Amino acid sequence: MKKLLSLILAAALALSLCAFAAFADEPEGEPAGEGEPVGEGAPAAEEELEYVAFFALGNDPYATFKFSKDGKNDEIDPDTVTWAAIRYRTVTKEDNNGNLLTGQFYISPAAEPFIPIIWDHTGNWETIIVDLTTVREGTTLQSGWNSGKYTSVATVRFDPMESLRDAEAAQNEQDENIVLEDSEIDIAWIAFFETKEEAEAFDGKDMSVPYCVLTVLELEEPYSDTHNLEPMLVDNHPVQPTEVPTEAPTATPEPDPTKAPDTGTEPDPGEEPTEAPQEPTPAPEKKKGCGGIVAASAVIPMMLAVALVLKKKD
Repeated sequence: MKKLLSLILAAALALSLCAFAAFADEPEGEPAGEGEPVGEGAPAAEEELEYVAFFALGNDPYATFKFSKDGKNDEIDPDTVTWAAIRYRTVTKEDNNGNLLTGQFYISPAAEPFIPIIWDHTGNWETIIVDLTTVREGTTLQSGWNSGKYTSVATVRFDPMESLRDAEAAQNEQDENIVLEDSEIDIAWIAFFETKEEAEAFDGKDMSVPYCVLTVLELEEPYSDTHNLEPMLVDNHPVQPTEVPTEAPTATPEPDPTKAPDTGTEPDPGEEPTEAPQEPTPAPEKKKGCGGIVAASAVIPMMLAVALVLKKKD
């Protein structure tokens, strides 16, 4: 009887070990929430737009530009249009002595004082809002942005890069601070508005919105008075493929194994059509799961119960 009891206990132990081994072999699922990061760490896409790259050919680069016909008006009213928005990107930050480059507007015909433009030198595309009635600090002159002095209302002078100097008195040959040759700034558009709110709201998508506007077409080809300034149009839109794609070769269709091969002869009307033998469908692969564990869990208590009864009879 003791031998039988020992055999039952040994069998129960073996079943327990098998169940544990089956559970250990069960493949683990991938942790939830892991994978490639989405959004974070990806570099921001470069803004896609046309712009004009302005290069300095020497000190004090500037030009006079004619307003586009794309705007609401192709002539400006300086008494009511007193705000500008400029979409720009700085490339060169400093003059020869390390002073940050600025920009300037002038009335047309050009006369002092200028309207200062303080660029934000981030190297990214930015939009700056300019009050056209402002003048530089320290000047004794009053703003000339009015119809009494601004008489050539179809044009405006723009100095995209200016060194730290007294533009009202300095002469180029006497300047200590100068714009270096090949200095660069990129301009996408310059728009003029009657209110600050309009200037701040403009996103450059519809050029018919501003009162007056300079698009890349006008910026690329200055109207007059170009001095030490070379504009170059840059198209930063994605290039579309122009080549005609080559057709891929047509693949030869593979024969259907379930159909009889075509021998080119007509079958006998009295004969039954012969079908090609079909390959047996493979039995589905069994997957490891918890079935064996559950079965073993049910049998083990029964065997222990039998062992307990035999022990009592003994």
